[in-house]
Amino acid sequence: MSTTFSVDIHPAACIGSGIMFDHAT
Repeated sequence: MSTTFSVDIHPAACIGSGIMFDHAT
């Protein structure tokens, strides 16, 4: 479960960070 969550949250965090950065710019 922990591994699945980490893998599932990793890409989501990467995309979210990119969108947030794009919005902040």
